[in-house]
Amino acid sequence: MRRSKDFTQEYMAFEMGISQKAYSDIENSKVKINLETLTKISDILEIKPSEICSISHKCTDDFEDKYHGLLEHMKKNNISIPKEYL
Repeated sequence: MRRSKDFTQEYMAFEMGISQKAYSDIENSKVKINLETLTKISDILEIKPSEICSISHKCTDDFEDKYHGLLEHMKKNNISIPKEYL
């Protein structure tokens, strides 16, 4: 997805405020990421976090369940959800 937008790892790292090596480790599944990091990446790429998970062989159903659970919690509690995450 990054390459399809002609974004370099250096660009992604700069936008995220991390080193290129740290970003490379994320992209190569050398480190686990949290929802905040996933959200930063998806914001830069202008996609839903679940779209990243859908192409990664490292994602589990557990992540999808947590993501959808979080969305349901936000809806039930009238917390604003940006439309790009729906």
